[in-house]
Amino acid sequence: MGFILTFTFVVTMLSAQWRGLRTTQLGPSQGLNMRVNTVIQGPNGFVYMGGTQGLVRYDGSEFDLFAHNPDDSTSIGSGEVYNLIVASDSLIWIGLRYGGLNSFNPRTGNFRRYPLPKLPYFMTPTAHGLLEDENGCLWVGGHHFQLLCFDRETESFTSYQPDWIDPEKYGRRLSISSILQDVRNEEMLWLSVVDYEHENASGGYGTVSFNKRLKSFTSYPNGGVNIFQDSLGNLYGVRVVNGVSKFSTTTNEALVLAFRVDSNASFISRSLLPVDDKYWMNTGNAILRMDDNGEFNLLYRSQDNEAGEFNRMSMDDAGNVWIANTQGATIVNPRDQNIRYFSLDQFDATERIYPGRLAYDPANDLLYLSYSIGVSNKRIYRIPLNEASSRQADFIETTHDMYGLAVDANSRLWLNGNGQMYRLDGKKEITIDKTHLFDKVSIPWVWSMRTSAKGWIGAVGNQKFMWFHPEGENAREVDVEDLPVWKGVTSYDKDFVGFSFSPSKDRAYLVSSVVHRLDLRSGVARLLHFDVSFNPNGQPVSDVIEDSEGTLWIAGVEFMGRYRIDGDSLILIEKYTVQNGLASSEIHELFADQKGRIWLFTTNGINCIEPQTGEVRYFGVNEGLPQIYIDPRQIIETPDGRIVTVNKNGIIVFHPDSLWNSLSPRQESIAIKAIRVNGVDISSDLDVNYLSNISAPLGKNVIDIRFQGLAYPDDSRLIYSYRLSEEEDWIDIGQNKLVTLPALSPGDYTFEVKAGSPSSIAPIRQLFIHIPTPYYLQAWFIGVAILLLIIAIYLTYKYRINSIRSQEEAKTEVNKRMAELELKALRSQINPHFMFNSLNSIKDFILQANTEKAAEYLSDFAHLIRRILQHSREKVISLKDELETLVLYVDLEQLRFENAFEFNCIVDDDIDLEDVQIPPMLLQPYIENAIWHGLMHKKEKGNLTLKFSRKDDSISCVIDDDGIGRDRARELKSLSAVRYKSMGMGITKDRIEILNRMSSLGISVIVEDKVDSEGNANGTRVTLSIPA
Repeated sequence: MGFILTFTFVVTMLSAQWRGLRTTQLGPSQGLNMRVNTVIQGPNGFVYMGGTQGLVRYDGSEFDLFAHNPDDSTSIGSGEVYNLIVASDSLIWIGLRYGGLNSFNPRTGNFRRYPLPKLPYFMTPTAHGLLEDENGCLWVGGHHFQLLCFDRETESFTSYQPDWIDPEKYGRRLSISSILQDVRNEEMLWLSVVDYEHENASGGYGTVSFNKRLKSFTSYPNGGVNIFQDSLGNLYGVRVVNGVSKFSTTTNEALVLAFRVDSNASFISRSLLPVDDKYWMNTGNAILRMDDNGEFNLLYRSQDNEAGEFNRMSMDDAGNVWIANTQGATIVNPRDQNIRYFSLDQFDATERIYPGRLAYDPANDLLYLSYSIGVSNKRIYRIPLNEASSRQADFIETTHDMYGLAVDANSRLWLNGNGQMYRLDGKKEITIDKTHLFDKVSIPWVWSMRTSAKGWIGAVGNQKFMWFHPEGENAREVDVEDLPVWKGVTSYDKDFVGFSFSPSKDRAYLVSSVVHRLDLRSGVARLLHFDVSFNPNGQPVSDVIEDSEGTLWIAGVEFMGRYRIDGDSLILIEKYTVQNGLASSEIHELFADQKGRIWLFTTNGINCIEPQTGEVRYFGVNEGLPQIYIDPRQIIETPDGRIVTVNKNGIIVFHPDSLWNSLSPRQESIAIKAIRVNGVDISSDLDVNYLSNISAPLGKNVIDIRFQGLAYPDDSRLIYSYRLSEEEDWIDIGQNKLVTLPALSPGDYTFEVKAGSPSSIAPIRQLFIHIPTPYYLQAWFIGVAILLLIIAIYLTYKYRINSIRSQEEAKTEVNKRMAELELKALRSQINPHFMFNSLNSIKDFILQANTEKAAEYLSDFAHLIRRILQHSREKVISLKDELETLVLYVDLEQLRFENAFEFNCIVDDDIDLEDVQIPPMLLQPYIENAIWHGLMHKKEKGNLTLKFSRKDDSISCVIDDDGIGRDRARELKSLSAVRYKSMGMGITKDRIEILNRMSSLGISVIVEDKVDSEGNANGTRVTLSIPA
């Protein structure tokens, strides 16, 4: 049975809150030095801010100011920027306080100014409201209730004013501060009109419609500056007083939606923005969110006036909310809001939350926290997880510490403390449970309790583990001393450090220095042995969990692994270390979310492992952790999958999907900020970011490219990769935003850069680069140079050849002249030789007293000498003349030798004797030799034949005798008493060589010794081949 505790139970309400929005402030310390009135994102991805100094462009890292320059007509007009819109033509249209309407072309960086029509009473022409309708007309609202339509084609304004406005009374006081296009009627505009001189500020606003077709105005009783219209046609407007105006364009009913703020918040609403299906409102120093009941709850309040006073809100393409303010701009990044934090600093509690002091009631979406402040303040806090809930956090005072907490399926809170089990059943009383559940155990001191998916409640202390089921399973316990240990292990820490339940079976895993598997039904615990390939014996195990596939994840001080259970053995599947991406080797707690990802809570932040891909991600202070050291010893999962645990002196809550996706690769576009060629900025009429290709000047080939990933609120998380062509691998350059391409060879290149790792899928920014080929390397120049070189070589060669030829010709001429002289000398030697022989014959006739023959011989000799003298100056003579000379000579020899031989001369019919030319006296020495040395010594009558025939391109001359032969003639000569040197044949041989050398005649001579069938000498045959 149970009984009621004697201490008084008091519930104390608290106004504690979850941590508000995490914001980033851009101001003077970041380089933004102006009051910002409005913020938009341009068509090129840059963020543009309008304010007191003009227009500022922001890329996530740097601010570029476009200020008014009186000497530059392409600069922005004078005055403060009030409004910015991006039109369908990708131009940015700007409403200025003094400069009227301006347009800005992001491609060129130039502005154009369009002065507004002049106003009476010397009022300043200011463009307050600004809108582009579906027809491309720009609507401008300004002072004096002036509605202007600007035609961009004609660059002219058309002005409209209601006929019920008295210009003398109200004209100068009224200003159109905002213009909205009706969401359901394209002919209707909604105007917000401000009366600057109204005696009541709250009544100084009005709503007016304008029908574009009828050119008519209609006034409605609605206060506030309309800044948003929902799909139902309701207009929402900001007010000077506390609240938001809501006007139904269907019923013409106006409401004021009040919002709750404390006395430190401004009561002036500034703007309204739809965010995640809700409406955000900002005041001068706070951001609120409207719930489904039309009430606004505080999301964020600027501390210490760091942002000055808030102005209008807007949203970029990535979902970041931008709040213009007097100190610059405040950004709310949705990726930074994934970890909610409830700090106990609100309770003046500064100590850490000890393990096991947390429990969760899913039925009421309520957290229980046991915490003591000092010695006397021992409390059980009840904290609603829903930050938008109207329920406030409260706490219950207790008389002593409660160490372990758990909530069962019936939303009863079980507590352990002072050696007792307590129960809070929803009433304002705590009961000591003394039912049969704990009859068989001595309730130990525990420091952690948790509830399994199957309803078991486990409680662990240093030496004991106790478990029970509130629906009838009595409590049982196991002592660490009774558990089996590894054989051979002499000492280890036997204290329990934690436990976990199986997600689908009735079992638990007990963690000390080793791991035991406990069957909750039978109470049997078995020791699990590690695989020898990864055995952490001696290394303390810190936690173990079972995933949905039945594998175990075990962590320790120096190891982390995934194991398969085989009997009582743990078989390693995968090992994880710091080298795999773990933030720390000291892991305190593990948790498997509903999608199977494994979360590791370490001394250096949170890691998450995706088992299917092996990807490891890290989450730290940048992602919202109050501090990176986490020692929870207790993790709670809500029904919707959120994870709750402790961090520092507070509680963190996050949804694993949102936190995991916050680090998913973002598709950030890349802007090129600068291009330099050999240290000089490239010149172009376009903004450098709009250049798709560049051509370097001739001889310049060092390219510097500076780029920027357009990530907001800043680029601190971006890394970059680049490559020079599609065939090359990506190069990881970390956070470096400048690439230098040195000494590029002439040619065409494609430079590609992206915001991400080499393997990431991210938008690629391309730049085509052309490095021109120097003229001396271009084909035409090389061709001309080669041609000129060839010509030079040819001319040099020609000159050399001509020079050599001239020298050779001169030399040849000299040689020829010398040869001719030598030939003449040889001929002159032949003639005396012949004459010597002939005169000897005449002498013989005279000595023999044969005067008749001597006279005949002398007559023929004279005739022969005359012919020889006639031909002596000729180089060649006809074959006919040569034959006539030879016949005269043979007749003389026959006369001399008394017809001792027969002479035959045969000429082929195809030989023209007049046409064939041969050197004179060429054949005579051979005929003479045949007679004197062959036939003269023959006893019987001899035969001498001279035959001419044509063979190809030459004339063959055969001198054939049947004399004694050359060998016998040499023998007889050696026996002769008369010794003289025969010169005719030698002279003729030399003569033929000279003729061949001079004229390349190619005369050849072949001398053959004839023999009979018995091998005896039978004469000589001489064959001369003379070119015809």
